[in-house]
Amino acid sequence: MTLFLVELFHLFHFWHFAMAFTSSLFIKFQKCGDIPHARELFDSMPSRDLICWNSMMDLYVRIGEIMSARQLFEEMPTKDIKSWSIMVDGYAHHGNPIESLKLFHEMLQKGIRPDKVSMASVISACSQLGAIDQGRWLHAYINKKKIEIDIVVQTSLMDMYVKCGNLDEAKSIFNSMTEKNVVSYSVIIVGFGMNGLGKEALEIFEKMEVEGIVADELIFLAVLTACSHGGFLKEGLQIFNRMRRDYRIDPKLEHYGCLIDLFGRAGRLNDAQKVIETMPMKPNSALWGSLLLACKIHQNLTMAENVLKRLVEIKGDDCGVYVLVSNIYGDLGMWEGVARMRKVMREKKMKKESGRSVIEVNGSIEEFVSGEKPRVRHEEIFSVILSLLKVKKQGEGS
Repeated sequence: MTLFLVELFHLFHFWHFAMAFTSSLFIKFQKCGDIPHARELFDSMPSRDLICWNSMMDLYVRIGEIMSARQLFEEMPTKDIKSWSIMVDGYAHHGNPIESLKLFHEMLQKGIRPDKVSMASVISACSQLGAIDQGRWLHAYINKKKIEIDIVVQTSLMDMYVKCGNLDEAKSIFNSMTEKNVVSYSVIIVGFGMNGLGKEALEIFEKMEVEGIVADELIFLAVLTACSHGGFLKEGLQIFNRMRRDYRIDPKLEHYGCLIDLFGRAGRLNDAQKVIETMPMKPNSALWGSLLLACKIHQNLTMAENVLKRLVEIKGDDCGVYVLVSNIYGDLGMWEGVARMRKVMREKKMKKESGRSVIEVNGSIEEFVSGEKPRVRHEEIFSVILSLLKVKKQGEGS
């Protein structure tokens, strides 16, 4: 009996040593991003704790394999707040904000109290959808439940209000923040810029410099974007030069994109083209596309045709490019050019991507896709559309 107990004691300790070693090895694979080995080890574990489940799920989310992560999530025998946060964040940051919102509300229904990570993620989902009612509810929920927030959650709330067009609320949050960083400043600067308040955006940038916060690439991108939207060409050029001269920051493609957009909006298309042709890195299709859009605005057909050739050379001539050039021909009444562009699109078997729109009604999010039947109350929707068309025809006839 004594020998049996001794063997049992050794077996017990060996089991715990083996489990600890396996878990340690799994975490090592997870940190290295070695999915095949991590999954193989995960599947071979006779027993898995929450840390292993969450780590494997987080690894899938980090590389964008959301369906694999969701499958693990559904298979988990128990879930904690981190499990839910990983999935809510995964959907929000990989193009499915609607599912992020749904999962968050499911989490609340199960009585799970959200943490800072899940709150920041679901607020980000609201930002992507422009769902201000949902965003306001989340803001009120944070205050009501006294959920601890930090600079990340506050910045996420500010970003949500900015993207939903509520600058007053965004400014209120910004002014109430006891701690601010370059991300906070970039969000409010972009917000002012997007809403045509370029002067205010520049004032915030000056205030940031006075407070001693060192500007980085992100801040300069935000300020240049604000200058572009506001039409502040002179100020934009000065900031672009200061970025290199005073801060020793080498502009990236995105910064050059803002510079091209600045020249394009001002009608200085030759200067915009010169930037593209002399920049230190190879221009991508987005930069040429920005110049093409400026050609459309200022109806410069000659340059538009040259830009189209460049886009063909770098295989950046997608459907939108030919539609844009076709519209330039149409604006100038050159219908042969329109027909030629349409012929090229047919030969390349190009199709316009279906238009999508998302609306929020009474806190509910609905998505509509052009050419598809609405998922809810489609008969009522079509009835309203027909009624509106009849009203329009009657107005045209009177």
